[in-house]
Amino acid sequence: VMGQDLLAEAYTPSGMNGFIGLQALGRMCQEDDPFFLTVSFHNPHAPMVAAEKFFNYYYENRNQLALPPNMKDNSSNTGYGTGSRNDPEKVREWMACYYALVEEVDHWVGEMLDTLDHYPGVRDNTIIVFTSDHGEMLGAHGLNEKNKFLEESAHVPLLMKVPGAIQPGTVVDDDVNTLSLFSTILDYAGAGESDNSHGSSMRRFVENLSYNESFDEGHIVTEWDFRTPNGTTLD
Repeated sequence: VMGQDLLAEAYTPSGMNGFIGLQALGRMCQEDDPFFLTVSFHNPHAPMVAAEKFFNYYYENRNQLALPPNMKDNSSNTGYGTGSRNDPEKVREWMACYYALVEEVDHWVGEMLDTLDHYPGVRDNTIIVFTSDHGEMLGAHGLNEKNKFLEESAHVPLLMKVPGAIQPGTVVDDDVNTLSLFSTILDYAGAGESDNSHGSSMRRFVENLSYNESFDEGHIVTEWDFRTPNGTTLD
């Protein structure tokens, strides 16, 4: 399910998300109280239907998109069987729509960052986090969508800006879990003592603080929940 959204840019799911987020951010920036704002974009996500402004560019240039080198991998060692998404033309169509949705979100994120700059001193006193809950196979191993515990699906972006605490250009190579985002934000906001979550602050990785290598660098656990709606069984 993919194609061009016939709605105007302001009325697509990302457009409405972005617009409402901008309105809320503008109000909060004018207040004296600390604020916390989450803007949760559904896209990029199936159905891959993007606004014309972003769709046309990628679709018209889809033949230039680089195909995954493992697209024709039979996936025999992954438990997912042989993937069927290995037709170059169809994979590029899917990729074009996905990239268009990504750029649409990028556009609105840029608008929000510009809004912070509009109010003197606000960006320099604001923690900014950009992340996602999952990736997209985009034809890798002949697969598409998510639900696969492979790099393309499980590896997500995680960008953080903490003025005065995280130096620009800092790269953390340790494996981390998004479960720890809540703890990390509280830690950098000076409210770590209020954290009663199941996560743990990632600050020790960011700042190379003392930690136990035997336990803190071990592994990351992720799972897919197949419980039935009544919650009585777990496949």
